Amino acid sequence: MRLGLIDLGSNTVKLALYQVQGNRFEQLDFQARFVKILNYISHGELSEEGIQRLIAVLLEYRTICQTRQVEQLECFSTASLRQITNQAQVIARVSRETGITIHPISGEQEAYYNLLGMRLTAKEDSFLGQDLGGGSTQLFTWLDGKPGPSESFFLGALKMKQQFVAEDLPTRQEAHAIAQNAGEVLARAEAFAGLSFSTLYLMGGSARLLKRLLGADHGTVAASALEALKERYLDHPEQARAEILAADPGRLVTCVPGMLVILAVIRQFQVDTVRISSSSVREGWLLDWMNRQEKMQNNKADNKPIIADEIG
Repeated sequence: MRLGLIDLGSNTVKLALYQVQGNRFEQLDFQARFVKILNYISHGELSEEGIQRLIAVLLEYRTICQTRQVEQLECFSTASLRQITNQAQVIARVSRETGITIHPISGEQEAYYNLLGMRLTAKEDSFLGQDLGGGSTQLFTWLDGKPGPSESFFLGALKMKQQFVAEDLPTRQEAHAIAQNAGEVLARAEAFAGLSFSTLYLMGGSARLLKRLLGADHGTVAASALEALKERYLDHPEQARAEILAADPGRLVTCVPGMLVILAVIRQFQVDTVRISSSSVREGWLLDWMNRQEKMQNNKADNKPIIADEIG
């Protein structure tokens, strides 16, 4: 079957098209639009303008799916709608005007999907993974061949920009405030106490941008190279602006704040090497969805009732 999957993030709204056959899938297409939902949240509510921008991009994606003969269209939201007070109203409005149902996922679910997706590329018995989004960052671990601690933090690239940066790019003082905040938040995460990893696996749009900026075609960079890039951008903001705009204009204001969050993780866990993964939360969601579909088919074949907990 052909499946469309919309990932409604705080900075971008993505559409991935997959061909799903049994327990295998192939990505057919990928689209991304910079909606920057966080910019339209005021006093805890998503504004009318924000709702209209969201509806516009979802209608565009629905048309793409119809043209590409997608048989099933699914949509989930991450930190973008996680804390808004009018979440139920937004979901109902979107459903009414687009026919698309948004399924909000918790930070814990997002970290779980991240881990599933990362297992497609990270084959070690133990590793640390990070998914840096616009509104949050998820840390997840695989320890001795099984899931370890995971947690979602409100340390997203766009959120850090909104909270600490006045202009497009942070000053050195603003960068210090982001680094200090991220370091303090991570240090309080008791589930990760005492853990260290030589390698950090990164996923997300900000990570892929850093891959281009660092010229890391193979996807592996030294943590020191990322630190050096950060220092160069803080010392030479116009050079930073030119390079980021050339690589990905939509991430001008989130690139350096995101880099600072990644570097805080690197320091917290004493990381030496960073590997930038092509996997994403979407592949994790898809793997979980495929597993649930298989269970449902098996239950039907055995004439078993489907229990809510089983399909989660």
